[in-house]
Amino acid sequence: MVKVGLVQFNGDVDRAKNVEKMVRYTEESIANGAQIICHHELATSPYFCIEQNTSHFATAESIPGPTTELLGDIAGKSGVVIITSLFEKAMEGEFYNTAVALGTDGKVMGTYRKTHIPLIQGSNGENIYEKFYFRPGNLGFPVFDTPFDVKFGMIVCFDRHFAESGRMVALGGAEVLFVPAASA
Repeated sequence: MVKVGLVQFNGDVDRAKNVEKMVRYTEESIANGAQIICHHELATSPYFCIEQNTSHFATAESIPGPTTELLGDIAGKSGVVIITSLFEKAMEGEFYNTAVALGTDGKVMGTYRKTHIPLIQGSNGENIYEKFYFRPGNLGFPVFDTPFDVKFGMIVCFDRHFAESGRMVALGGAEVLFVPAASA
């Protein structure tokens, strides 16, 4: 049996406020006994894909980078696994919607880049312009071992609408599937 903490909050345009919330709720989850903590999609920002605005590219970060280093420190000190989602800048002009797994040693266990990138109308009638920001993932569907006797995989939000995403993770041996999402 593994205890999981799920963290989701309304994002702020101020990255520092989002990071403060991520840390506070992660530490609260740890205090409540969580062994694996999962944050929502693009947790360091509000969900910005309802507009096409090039200024958002400045918020992308590398892996490792400031968010993974901060959360990795918490994971390492607490002996937990943390899954977070961020706007990844892989290299100049190459951006992804990425989930990152940080291990109990504080190091990056691995990453998953969102495979299915929507350009759709959302349930509230808003346009979703993810294709303006992100390339489709190119890392496959990794599965991770934990010291908690459970294997897990990750997909991101819209991927859940495609059965093959979850199936690929299951075929890799995952017993639990984490889905950081910005929608219900």
